Amino acid sequence: MRLIRLVPCLALVAMLAGCDDQPVGPRTDEIPGPSLTASQDEWFEVWEESDVELFIGCLNDGAGALLYASGGVTVHFRETATPSGNTIVKWKIYYDPDHPLAVHDEAFHAIDAATGTRWDLLRATDTGGDLIAANGEIKDHWFMNEWYANGLGQKFKLHGGMTLMIEADGTFSLKRSFFKQTCTG
Repeated sequence: MRLIRLVPCLALVAMLAGCDDQPVGPRTDEIPGPSLTASQDEWFEVWEESDVELFIGCLNDGAGALLYASGGVTVHFRETATPSGNTIVKWKIYYDPDHPLAVHDEAFHAIDAATGTRWDLLRATDTGGDLIAANGEIKDHWFMNEWYANGLGQKFKLHGGMTLMIEADGTFSLKRSFFKQTCTG
């Protein structure tokens, strides 16, 4: 009985003494670990349009109206280079020139070519996102909505696509293409 108790104790002592020079796993002080720091950079771009033709078919009781749209937006970028080597770019569009981060001068608006009626942008949705850079260029395409109103209480909504692109040389572009219009009021 005493021998049965003594055998596990002797085996434990032998294992501890035999493993002193040869550790069972890697030594943590010798393993180079990844750098867990990420670098960040941020910048602003201004995108402006002037006298872009928009035909809004649902205005004037379905007869439509030709509008000339002008204005600008500020695009705020925040780029993070991760320890793994990826680059993540977050972006946000500011339509309102009075926003603290906005650097453009004039909000989007449209002028009716026939009557001179001014249509002001009320709000916009889907104005931010995340991008991952690949092969030196960054591109994103998304769907968005813009709501406009005039002083007479009439409103319309534009639904369309936008494409944001930063070329490998740093050239910035933003393109809008609207394909659906809804009039109210």
